Amino acid sequence: KINIAEKENIFKKLPKPTEILTPDTKKNIEEVIAVSPAVTLDEYEQVKKMWTNAYEKGEIPKTENLRSRGEWVGYDIVLITNTLNKLLSDDKALKAQALDEIGFILPIFLVNNLSGDQLVTYLKAKIEAARTVKDLLDREKQVTERLKAGAEETVDVLKPKKKGAEKTIEMKEEMKLPNDQ
Repeated sequence: KINIAEKENIFKKLPKPTEILTPDTKKNIEEVIAVSPAVTLDEYEQVKKMWTNAYEKGEIPKTENLRSRGEWVGYDIVLITNTLNKLLSDDKALKAQALDEIGFILPIFLVNNLSGDQLVTYLKAKIEAARTVKDLLDREKQVTERLKAGAEETVDVLKPKKKGAEKTIEMKEEMKLPNDQ
């Protein structure tokens, strides 16, 4: 089985986001973005479900920076957030930079076939899927840690008392013979 992404060395070319570039807001970027009227709610949910499935079960693009599913999902959250912020910026240089990054986030055929607001909606669905999976992975990790901590605790179990040596009762019966009178 040949992995085309590895063969083409695509993952080694990924940009390296170091932090999330968000405006001073308490909301995540996907909460600020509205779904494009050109995208039906059903289409949006299908895209979100597809990415959720990919993040949960798909092949992890292993690089020197990404070695686990959690790292991959976290990386995508940062990358998509930064890209969306750049796309929504008034700065033309940032918008151009975002358009370059979209090729790393979305399949190229989608980039060519979608309008700007459809691209933003697609990215919104993808980041929501990533956040959902990240939350699931975080909860799973917490449960695992609690189970490990619980396993390390010793529990005193009441042990049954040891039974003393079993006592035996012997019965003897003597038979009297007719001549023994």
